[in-house]
Amino acid sequence: MVCMDRSIRLRSGLHGGLMQGLSRVFLQGEDAFVSTFTAEAGSGEIVFASSDLGDLAIIVLDGTTKWHIQRGGFLCASPGVQLSSQYQGLRKGIFSEAGLFTITATGFGQIVLSSFGSIMPKELQQGQQYVVDNGHLVAWSSTAEYDIITAGGKLVTSFMSGEGFACKFRGPGRIYIQSHQCPATPGQANGRRGGQASGAVGLCLVGLFCCMFMGFIVIFLVAIFMGHGDGKIEFR
Repeated sequence: MVCMDRSIRLRSGLHGGLMQGLSRVFLQGEDAFVSTFTAEAGSGEIVFASSDLGDLAIIVLDGTTKWHIQRGGFLCASPGVQLSSQYQGLRKGIFSEAGLFTITATGFGQIVLSSFGSIMPKELQQGQQYVVDNGHLVAWSSTAEYDIITAGGKLVTSFMSGEGFACKFRGPGRIYIQSHQCPATPGQANGRRGGQASGAVGLCLVGLFCCMFMGFIVIFLVAIFMGHGDGKIEFR
């Protein structure tokens, strides 16, 4: 958030519960806590911006099309949008550089995407094929299927040219492409992966969950032991 009217109220919490919060941190690369902005006076103005040096784009969901968003590409959404994690397979997750899990958006409303550099939409017609270099994907509709290929057709040619692997899409559908790749240095990439703070919060939540689970096991074992009356167990 950059700025907002005084009539807008901010709330923050683990939207969807503990497991959803952990899913956002470790699977989606987002923050564990979700901020909700509400215009209590009925209307108001708020300005959002990404920590990345790049453009923003808005996708309008009509309830019929599912969208996939790469890790760190999601900025905000309206209340009618449901977000979840979807495993896209080991091969695609590694070589597309979009992550093993993508953010899946469904429902009705608007989503705001963030990118590195310019963000370019590409509309694909039925059967049209389009190749996108891995690391440049931001989001794509579920109707546009893709596979991993070598950019130069042959493995040797692809790696000698420095292109390596790429994503080959087949229409119909829509793709959002960023002009720059995510910085390789950890300090620059922290904002893209949810930040160090969200990672620390996620680890704390995992530790809390483990402690609660171990406590339950201890109580269960004690209850079984005390159930023998005198606490003695005979072996025959």
